[in-house]
Amino acid sequence: MPFYGPAGGLDAGSTNTFTADQTFNDNVNLTFGTGGDVDLDYDGTDLVLNLTVVGAGDFVVNGGSMELDDSEGVTFGTGKDATVQYDGTDLIISPAAVGAGDVHISGGSLELDDSESLTLGTGKDATISYDGTNLVIEPQAVGSGDVVINDAAVLFVNDTANASMTIGMTINQGANDDIAFSLKSSDVDTGITSLATRDCEVDDYFTIAKRDLAGGGAHLQSLQEDDASGISFQLSAWGGAAATGKTTGVQGLIHLYVAEHDGSNAIANLTSNGNVLSIAARVGGANVTRMLVDEDGDLYSVTSAQTFDTVDDLAMVESYDMIRNNMVNEDWQEFIRDHEQTLIDLKVLGAPVVGLPHDEQGLTNITQLQRLHNGAIRQLGAKLGEYSEKIAMLETKMQRLLEAR
Repeated sequence: MPFYGPAGGLDAGSTNTFTADQTFNDNVNLTFGTGGDVDLDYDGTDLVLNLTVVGAGDFVVNGGSMELDDSEGVTFGTGKDATVQYDGTDLIISPAAVGAGDVHISGGSLELDDSESLTLGTGKDATISYDGTNLVIEPQAVGSGDVVINDAAVLFVNDTANASMTIGMTINQGANDDIAFSLKSSDVDTGITSLATRDCEVDDYFTIAKRDLAGGGAHLQSLQEDDASGISFQLSAWGGAAATGKTTGVQGLIHLYVAEHDGSNAIANLTSNGNVLSIAARVGGANVTRMLVDEDGDLYSVTSAQTFDTVDDLAMVESYDMIRNNMVNEDWQEFIRDHEQTLIDLKVLGAPVVGLPHDEQGLTNITQLQRLHNGAIRQLGAKLGEYSEKIAMLETKMQRLLEAR
């Protein structure tokens, strides 16, 4: 059906070419689709493309691109709530141009190439990127910020749930048997990499691993350079009020506790005569136990064949008691110092005591003191044996004198 106007005839069933502007009044539509599916019109303020007059079609750019000038954006939302625009330098997504919306990706993903970063902060302060091998979080790209996890949250490594944890960190090693936790320092270089317990790296100074590869338990490993320091592992406890009782139910400020269990969530007693605590050391090229405490409370230490036959053990015990009880007056100090030095040479005392303040006095070697006591008892027994023989001889002589009368 032909239409006639100033430009001549138009054929609605044929292709028509316009060589001049065409003007549509406000709210007059260009309608597309056999069913009148899409309208394009100017409503007096905005150019409005209505894709769903009939049906539910989309806007598709096929074989080309849609270009917007700098700082011109695409606006989303009935209230013009969000915008996307290029400001001449950066692509800017403003999900809260109006209101307080967020960027939400549903049913897809946001992909960045290797070493391309997600930058955070007004001053581009922090970045997250994948360098081709590792995910790298840099909280101090600009400034000196930290990584902070707020609220009641758990940081999971190779796990997703822990019903026994509200705030903390859960590490699941899976079937791996090496170190699960490591503390390092650039100041440290122990030179240690291979140990009978767990391999480590030279800058490790503390590690945690399974004690038994199949059964669990924990192995804490302290590592230090072979220097002049006298301490490699230190456990400190501050605070609390020390109990003063001396019964089986009293505990100290540092309390070590052990128990067995039945494998079904029930605690079990220790095996009779079972060892509770042991201290071992590397001695003579072997790992040997130096002290034991068993479940009866019995204390075992290394058995030594050492004796003190060259000294008067009874005199040494008496000197030790005088030194320990601070019963040495000034007149006797010079005399007792000779015995004190003998006690030091015998390793009963660790250092001098006489005349020194309490915080500088030598400690007592309990095992050596016990050996000294044993020696004193043995020497006393020997003397009693001698006296018994002499008394027996005197009794025999007395009997003969009586019989001679």
